[in-house]
Amino acid sequence: MNYKEFLNFLRLCWFRVRFKLVFLVVLSIFSSALELLGFGMIIPLITYGFSESSQPNLFLEYFEIFLNYFNFPKTLEFLLLLITLIFLLKNIVVFLVEVLSVWITSEVRLDIQKNIVNLYQKVDFNFFVSKKVGEHINILVRESERYQSSINNLIKGTISILSVLVFLVTLSIVDIQLVLFLFFTFIVLFFIFLPIFRKTKDYSFKTADLYSKLNSQLIELVQSFAYLKGTNRLNEHSQIIVNVTKNLVYIVRRLNIFSNLFTFIKEPLGILILVTIIYFKVIVNGELLSEVIVIGLIIYRLAQKTIEIQNNWRRLNESSAGVFNIEKIISQLKKNKESNGNIRLKKIRNIQVSNISFSFGKNKILKNCSFKIESQKIFGIQGESGIGKTTLINLIMGLLKPSNGKISCNGINYSDLDLSSIRSTIGYVSQDLNLFNGSLRENITFWSKENESNDKKIKKVMKLSGCYDLYSRIDENMGDNASKLSGGQKQRIIIARELYREPSILILDEPTSALDNENEKNIIKTITNLKTKYSIILISHKNSLLKICDKIFSFNDSNFKK
Repeated sequence: MNYKEFLNFLRLCWFRVRFKLVFLVVLSIFSSALELLGFGMIIPLITYGFSESSQPNLFLEYFEIFLNYFNFPKTLEFLLLLITLIFLLKNIVVFLVEVLSVWITSEVRLDIQKNIVNLYQKVDFNFFVSKKVGEHINILVRESERYQSSINNLIKGTISILSVLVFLVTLSIVDIQLVLFLFFTFIVLFFIFLPIFRKTKDYSFKTADLYSKLNSQLIELVQSFAYLKGTNRLNEHSQIIVNVTKNLVYIVRRLNIFSNLFTFIKEPLGILILVTIIYFKVIVNGELLSEVIVIGLIIYRLAQKTIEIQNNWRRLNESSAGVFNIEKIISQLKKNKESNGNIRLKKIRNIQVSNISFSFGKNKILKNCSFKIESQKIFGIQGESGIGKTTLINLIMGLLKPSNGKISCNGINYSDLDLSSIRSTIGYVSQDLNLFNGSLRENITFWSKENESNDKKIKKVMKLSGCYDLYSRIDENMGDNASKLSGGQKQRIIIARELYREPSILILDEPTSALDNENEKNIIKTITNLKTKYSIILISHKNSLLKICDKIFSFNDSNFKK
């Protein structure tokens, strides 16, 4: 990340974490101070334990004042106990920081996922379908996880920087020249690793794109498995997945090399610095070993923490694309929010379509369509596949907006209505037969709480939809996409689910397109029985279905005629 990107990154992360980070910083400074104190205890440990002749030592003087003030014994046993307690307390604080970091970052991830899901509910339908399925999954799963990792790495990096500053300030009191030398060394290390940081950032955005593609390909594999296997095309499709995976493996291997490089050099660099300082200060300059060891240990930890900072910076670059991608999609979702009115309806009495037209780009789908849907009637919409029948239904449900003309409900223009209130009174049975992994009860009630009232309602809608014979399996898990049910059974269960909502209008889009003659007759019987209770919109090109309609509207050369 360059300077401006990093500032923007900090701004975005601060917006998510805010003052929780300050609390972690305070705890981390306390932890570093305890660690320094523990290292300093080595001086009295050597003095008391080995009777080393001591020159005047500021730390030792203050330590003895502390012992005398509290009347503590000047014994090796007490000193060992004190060192144990200091490092125990230090590690308790470190543990608290780690736990709080996980709690804060996981809460951020949850908030982001909830925010995106809520924005999806309000987003414009055209914008949503313009994105690939893999992109939606990648944003909600992997990119939100990388957002969490980015904040976690930022927290760890901040803690490491503060620890280094505490150590450097302490060392500057003892040897300012040594501090300047270390500071220069750390700057040089940063520029040595700079090409790795830049490459890691590039890989971060590439992996986001590759994971979106991989998710899309895997979904297509599952959804189209029967076709791919039945036509012996699994190999060709699998090769696409393999190619994407190879590119991901290539990047992951290089990121692991970068990660292991930092891990490898951390300890040898610290030991090299420690040995060098002991050699020059003790052997060359003749300073006391106890004081030099304390300085050496502090510098050893400084070297390790400096490499940790570099590694955290690398990890930030690796996961930073998650932050920018998430914030980008949130901004897009807000920008493409569905326009909505304020008037809410409890029931639909009629829907008036007045001279509407609709186009996708330059492709005109509908032209000057006008009709009225009234209660307790079956309205048939007839036309060949691809002529615009489903588009018309999307307009009625308010998912799309007409290019010209208007649609009104109960005499109120759609633009003035809260469209969610209209959709709440519409039951929709699409061609896709969308059922969910769960029991029949869960599919019909959409996971409503189980009680006696709901159970009576379930029985009622199952009888109305002609699937009461399945009630004995009401709590049986139906598997992915209700794989344990036949096409006709799925169709009737979906109708039961929509009836459970108590809609004003029931829309049936090609309800018998995938059924045999026997199941088609059963569905026709079910629709006929529902006529007196609901307004029904029936979309089909089959005469067997259209003959039960009160009115039929037919497409003809993109014109809508009664």
